[in-house]
Amino acid sequence: MIREATGRQRSLAVAALLLLGACPWILARHQLSMLTELLILGLFALSLDLIMGYTGMVSFGHAAYFGLGAYASALLLIHFALPVPLA
Repeated sequence: MIREATGRQRSLAVAALLLLGACPWILARHQLSMLTELLILGLFALSLDLIMGYTGMVSFGHAAYFGLGAYASALLLIHFALPVPLA
């Protein structure tokens, strides 16, 4: 059952979003890259938790899609010498 968010929870969510939105101007390039990678992996973990935890379905499609993207990026980096953000 979904509960209504309290005022404190809403204000914390807004503050977190504002802080996250200000990160490109606050953090160094390396720290921003690490934060981006952390958020991607966190989203991956949340999607697996939703599928496997709440529904009980075992799905390796997420892992296959994630691995295929990593493999394609590595091939683009090695063979075509593309910059990392473009690959």
